[in-house]
Amino acid sequence: MNKVTVYQFCILPVLICAVLYYCGVFKFEKCKSFPSCCYESATLCYYVLLLPMLVPMFLIFTFFNWMGLMYFKHN
Repeated sequence: MNKVTVYQFCILPVLICAVLYYCGVFKFEKCKSFPSCCYESATLCYYVLLLPMLVPMFLIFTFFNWMGLMYFKHN
């Protein structure tokens, strides 16, 4: 695997998730009315609530993509 692929598929998604989570936590503290401030997709709070679903789905998709490539390569 070359360096661009490792950076693109391993480090970049983790970095994006960390930045969104870090920004969203501070946005969470400033929000006085919790549910109403997270309904709009323009707020970072909305994306912080999506992160717990996004990370496992990314890992599952990557695993099945890799597994499919292995089956295609060996058959």
